[in-house]
Amino acid sequence: MERMKNLAYYNGKITSIEDMMIPAYDRGFYFGDGIFEVAMVFNHKIFALNYHLDWM
Repeated sequence: MERMKNLAYYNGKITSIEDMMIPAYDRGFYFGDGIFEVAMVFNHKIFALNYHLDWM
C-alpha cells in the first residue's frame, strides 16, 4: 500500500508522481475547480433560465 502514495492519475493515465505532466492551460488544475457555472443576468433576472436548466 505504501507504493500507491507515489502514483498519480490524470486524464485516464496512471503514472508516478515524478512523471506527472499537467498542461498549464488545464482549468481544473489552474483554478482548482471541476464545474464552473455561468449565467447572464438582465434586470435582476437570469436570462434564458429554463433553457439553461433543460440543457443540463
